[in-house]
Amino acid sequence: MHRGAGTMLALLVLFAISGSLPINGVAAQGATPAATPATGAQGDFSETVDIGGRALYLTCQGAGTPTIVIDHGQGGSSRDMASLQREFRRDSRVCLYDRAGQGRSNPLNTPLTAPRTAADVVADLHELLQAAGVPGPYVLIGQSAGGVFVELYARTYPEEVAGVVSANAVPPADPWLDQSAPFMTEQERADELAYYEGGDGAEDFDWNTSFAQLDAAAAPQDTPFLVLISTVAECESADDICGRTHGVYEAVMQGLAAQWPHGEFMTVDGGHEIYLSPKAIFAMRSFIEAFR
Repeated sequence: MHRGAGTMLALLVLFAISGSLPINGVAAQGATPAATPATGAQGDFSETVDIGGRALYLTCQGAGTPTIVIDHGQGGSSRDMASLQREFRRDSRVCLYDRAGQGRSNPLNTPLTAPRTAADVVADLHELLQAAGVPGPYVLIGQSAGGVFVELYARTYPEEVAGVVSANAVPPADPWLDQSAPFMTEQERADELAYYEGGDGAEDFDWNTSFAQLDAAAAPQDTPFLVLISTVAECESADDICGRTHGVYEAVMQGLAAQWPHGEFMTVDGGHEIYLSPKAIFAMRSFIEAFR
C-alpha cells in the first residue's frame, strides 16, 4: 500500500509525552485578480496569484517570523490544512496554497503528457511565494505528498528555508519498493509499483522521477529537518497492508532523517491526518520554537 493515499502512515511526534527517536538532535476554478508583489507580505490575504499565465490560490494569516508555509496532501487542498493555520497564526505568519488544478487554483494551461513531478511542484511554489511577496525565511510543513515537495524545496532553495517538517510523507522509492515487497501480496505490489509510476489523474505524480530528482539535488544542508510518523496504532490491523509494512516504513523514514545533519525522527500514536492531532501540533510548535 502506497503511503501517499488516505491510508498512509501518519507522521507525528511528541517531545515530552511519547518516545521520540532523535537522529542527530536539533533542539527540541476561475482566477480572481492576481496579487501584487507586496500583498502577501502582511495582513490577512486570500487571493489567486498569477505565476505566469495561470494563477495559484494563496492564503496567509498572522504575523511573525519565520513564515510557515504548508503544503497539503495528494488530491487535497489548502482547506484540509486550515486548522493548522489557525493553530500557528497566533505567533507566526502562516501561508497555505492550492497546487495546480486543486482547490481554487487554475489547472495547467496545457494537458499533461506525463504525470507531474516534485520539481514541477517546487517550481510553482517558489514562483508563487516570490510573486506574492511572502517574506522568508520559511518553515516548510508538508503533509503526505507535501512532505516530499517541501524536502525538495529545502534542498533546491536552502537559503530561503529555516526548517522543514515532513509529516506522513510518501517514502523514498529506493529503498521502500524493494524492502516492503516481501510484506505485500502480488496484487498489492503491482498496485504500489503503479502508484509510483503515476497515472493520468489531476494529482497523480511520477514518484520514481520525483525521488530521482531528490537524489540529484544538492546534499541536505544544516537546516533543521523533522520527520514525523505515526506508530503502528494508526493501522486498523497488524494483518492489513499498513500493519504488515509499518516496520519497513518506520526504518525507511528514520533513514531519511539520518541523511540530514540536523535531522530528527519522531513518532506518536495518531491517524493519517496527523495535523489534526494536538500532540502533533505540540511537536511541530516545539520544533519551530527551538530555532525561532
